[in-house]
Amino acid sequence: HLQLVCDKLWNEKGRELVGLQRESGTDKQVPVIEEEVFKKLGETKGILKSFFTDFLEGLDRDSRQEILEMLEPLVTTSGTRNIIERERLISAPFRDSQKRKELLDLLVNHTIVRTEPRLGGFFVEITHEFLIAPVLEALTDVVSKDPEYNRYRQSMRALERLHGSSIAGASPQLTQQDFFTLHRHLEVVCWDNWSSELMLRCAVAFGVSRDVLETWLKMFARFQTEVEPQPAYNLVKNTVDETECLSLAQLRFLNDHRDLTQKLIDEQIEIIWRSELTWAVDEERDEIKYWTGRMKNRG
Repeated sequence: HLQLVCDKLWNEKGRELVGLQRESGTDKQVPVIEEEVFKKLGETKGILKSFFTDFLEGLDRDSRQEILEMLEPLVTTSGTRNIIERERLISAPFRDSQKRKELLDLLVNHTIVRTEPRLGGFFVEITHEFLIAPVLEALTDVVSKDPEYNRYRQSMRALERLHGSSIAGASPQLTQQDFFTLHRHLEVVCWDNWSSELMLRCAVAFGVSRDVLETWLKMFARFQTEVEPQPAYNLVKNTVDETECLSLAQLRFLNDHRDLTQKLIDEQIEIIWRSELTWAVDEERDEIKYWTGRMKNRG
């Protein structure tokens, strides 16, 4: 941050003073940047704020919004720095993890955030308290000036909440406003089997137009055929919360390839069993009996 401040002072006045010195031929006199220049730039806080603002303005609209969304959880509700696990920022639900990884690297390279090993993982935090105010101001500015983006943010949060609360017997549904907002932004959301099925159910429930319904029929059908034959532990390794479940497509894949499940640990078996209880219909009693038996044989 000292380098950022000095670079700003150099560009504001230092380069000019050196040029004048060379023109006048008075190389023996050391050029001095007066304190008033530093104050005019807002001192350290102002310089760091302008650095962050310039950084954001150099991004395209989508990247700028994604950057701000990634920075938001790095500030606590009381306005202090927060520490977030790197993987949690990158692999946020329904976001493009590759794009997020690239944007996080960009933030690190511009010294806006830093990543450091801690507790067996990698954690991210904003590099300096001076950057918190500019981050919050930029968030407020983009939300107030772009109502559609604000609606999109709220609808994505609704989608995340429903995903996190999918439990046995529950039939989650979005509001009509959230459904149509997400439909307008369907190209930027990373859909999966669960979310595409949710949108299809909402489309039917809301009696949407034929073209909108066809969009979600095609989206849902696509995910029914795109479950890749990968090792079973890859399907369950990120599902550890007691309220979370596998998607229906993933569950069917595991039931069709039970040979891949023989080396699963107890927690992974429990995830599959819980998912079976959530999704199974009467015709799938054999699957319930199988995973219940695996549960009984644990440890």
